[in-house]
Amino acid sequence: TLGKTIMAHIVGRKNFKQTNVKNITLKKKSYTLKVGKTAKIKAKTVLVDKKKKPLSNKHARELRFATDNKKVATVSKKGVIKAVGKGSCIIYVYARNGYTKEVKVTVE
Repeated sequence: TLGKTIMAHIVGRKNFKQTNVKNITLKKKSYTLKVGKTAKIKAKTVLVDKKKKPLSNKHARELRFATDNKKVATVSKKGVIKAVGKGSCIIYVYARNGYTKEVKVTVE
C-alpha cells in the first residue's frame, strides 16, 4: 500500500440547511497508558454556522479515528484507545468533512 486516505463529505455553499465542521475540540491532546490499558478520546465538533445542522450519519460518522501505528495503540470506531506495545503514536480524529486533529499516545 502506497497511501491511504479517508472519504470526506463536504456541504456545498448553496446548502441552506446544513453546514461543515470548522474545528474539533479535544478534552486531552495526549495520553500516557500502560500496555493493556484503555482510554476514551473525548472530542466534539464545532460547526461553521451554529444555526444550521451538520450532515447526517448516513454520510459518515460525526467523528472517525485512525492510528498511525497499530503495534503501539489501536483505536475503535467510538474512540477507545487500547495500548498494545511500548512506544508512541498519533491517533487522528477526523470530522465528516476531513478536518483533522491529532492525539499523541505514549505507551509505557
